[in-house]
Amino acid sequence: MLNFTVESQAPYGGNDRYSNRDRNPESVYCIMENTRQRFGDDDFKFLTNQVYTVYPDGSVELEAAITANDDNVDLPRIGYAMQLPTEYDNFLYYGRGPVNNYNDRRTSQFVEIHEGRVGGQDIMLPKPQEMGNREEVRWCALTDQFGHGAAFVATTPSYAHVEDSGDLLFGKPSTAPGVPAMSVSALPWSQLELMEAAHPYQLPPSSATHLLLDAKVMGLGGNSCGQGGPLNPDRVKSTGYDFGFIIRPFALSKEAENLAEQAEDLGRVLKVSASGDRPLSIRRDARGNLTIHSLDEGRRLMYSIDGGKASVYTSPVAFRQGGEVKAWYADNRRVVFSQRFPKVESVPLEVAFCSSQEFGEGNATHLVDGDLGTIWHTMYSVTVAQYPHWVDFDALDVKLMKGFVYTPRRNGSNGNVKDYEIYVSTDGQSWGEAVKKGTFAHDGKPQRVEFDAPVRARYIRFKALSSQNGQDFASGAEFSLIAE
Repeated sequence: MLNFTVESQAPYGGNDRYSNRDRNPESVYCIMENTRQRFGDDDFKFLTNQVYTVYPDGSVELEAAITANDDNVDLPRIGYAMQLPTEYDNFLYYGRGPVNNYNDRRTSQFVEIHEGRVGGQDIMLPKPQEMGNREEVRWCALTDQFGHGAAFVATTPSYAHVEDSGDLLFGKPSTAPGVPAMSVSALPWSQLELMEAAHPYQLPPSSATHLLLDAKVMGLGGNSCGQGGPLNPDRVKSTGYDFGFIIRPFALSKEAENLAEQAEDLGRVLKVSASGDRPLSIRRDARGNLTIHSLDEGRRLMYSIDGGKASVYTSPVAFRQGGEVKAWYADNRRVVFSQRFPKVESVPLEVAFCSSQEFGEGNATHLVDGDLGTIWHTMYSVTVAQYPHWVDFDALDVKLMKGFVYTPRRNGSNGNVKDYEIYVSTDGQSWGEAVKKGTFAHDGKPQRVEFDAPVRARYIRFKALSSQNGQDFASGAEFSLIAE
């Protein structure tokens, strides 16, 4: 058994240069990397606690607890990508099919055993892109022409709703929605190769069988007439995910000539269940509350902070001060995970007043909801309110205010604030002179501003004077107060 923690972060960001116009495919369909702006510790990253259990028969069980330092990023998928030799191109799976299906496009495909060639079961679109996903897959297998290969068996419940159906191989009914299942695709090309090809003939020769095993894949969206992204339940947010599977080597018998006989062969191999230790997930929310989680319900969890006395974990712990947290099972001290958190400097805020907002999609309360996917936007549907625009926040008590963080919207640049002023008040009525004036950088990043000197107050006013693009709109994703 091996357990360790993996931190995953890109070295720098980039932009997808992507268009439906076929002017110059070689330059249109590509990723432009921003090598001048390297990511730091506060930029988006994943932290994954993993436990590998290796069994005498060669099977390997992987259990993972995946977290991120930002809960509100929309992801295309969350899981593991593998590359197998191209000769492993026979694809057999028990899940929804035979046509590819997604979280919000799946009920027309039934949970059965399906087989085919890698890439041959899918519909190649005129513009190559993400395709081939299968939902609610209990297991899948890839084999070569001799029937030798590996099977991948889900061990954790699906994050999509799994409907109740008879389990064809394990001989017992599935328990919806707790039946182990995953999202799976097996393709001759990687996701990057699909994106960079303007037409199918531009796809490179396959160099591997690309297997994707995911806890969840984003839905397709579209509503009724092609407008709008996936609904919230069908999105993949960067919250915590428990995900696991077992890899089992096997060989189909020479007598297994049809699907039923292959399924019977696999049935002997796949009558397995997870028996290895599961990792612990250590998370802290925006308010500083620490949670420790495990899929092994009933096991006693222990933790310590900065090497101090061990305590039994029973409920979320106030942990604004930051430090190193270690967590383990009381009955197995070998499985220990640790994570370090910085001090939480922001305090909870409520919106007391807003000069202008687009009701519904642009509510001012979106500035303090902890969701970077929602925005405050000044009114534009009935009339266009002109600058200045301001929002008053209530810290609920007198605080020693030291500064603030303004985060621009992520889904566009319209309304991002350029020039600003900050006022404070003890009663929400008398504001006095501005305690800070300035201009935000036009880079789309969170803007942290510290006051020249701390000030005691209960209310803070964020006053926008102009926008980066010169229009009268104002917007923002989040506003937080740095205070004690």
